[in-house]
Amino acid sequence: AFFEHGDYKWMARQLRGYKTVLELGCGTGQSTLSLLQQGLNVIAVDKNPSCLSLARKRVEEFQSSNSETINGTVQFIEADYSEPDFVKNILDALNFDVVVCWNVGTYWDKNMVGKYIKPMLEYGLTENQIKCNPESSYGEYMLWKACQIAALKSCAIQIVDRSAEKVTKLHDPYYKRLKKEFLFKTIHYENHETYTLSSTGRILTVKGRKVDATRIKIYLVSIMMK
Repeated sequence: AFFEHGDYKWMARQLRGYKTVLELGCGTGQSTLSLLQQGLNVIAVDKNPSCLSLARKRVEEFQSSNSETINGTVQFIEADYSEPDFVKNILDALNFDVVVCWNVGTYWDKNMVGKYIKPMLEYGLTENQIKCNPESSYGEYMLWKACQIAALKSCAIQIVDRSAEKVTKLHDPYYKRLKKEFLFKTIHYENHETYTLSSTGRILTVKGRKVDATRIKIYLVSIMMK
């Protein structure tokens, strides 16, 4: 739905002035394609080989069947960017001027618990927080790792997240803490009203109330830190 209604293009437009993007968590490639359409060079990283395969196919099919010219280039990398080896062995070899991390999320199963519980606890989450909402806990941890990578490269980062309300300087539940921790100098917010489709999985809760509708109004918020 985000791709079909141009929401990914809105995210990519926030990156005017940049040339090469390190995209952390490219998923099945809708975001990657939108970045390429914006004329950006993309280094797309994902730990899921099935997602990477679909992302490559999406870009290739668009290039072969669409009259629109893509000026950017793309490099796909299979890696878990939260692992120390990514920073140690891969990051130094990559050249980019902005990091993007859009709508981070993943499935959650026993293997995920075994791999990520310890680093999430070391990051500062509690066992109860993780147990009550493992997906949100994982997302918070991965955003923190993305900021760490941007800080190591001394470059900008754009986070795009979903929210039930607009996020502003006066109503910022989390991102200002990241700015302070990683010594970014500026933070800028842009909000975009759209909707998400929800029919399976965890029931969405907004202000303590369960939302069981299949079409739910939300805000996509772009947080740019430099």
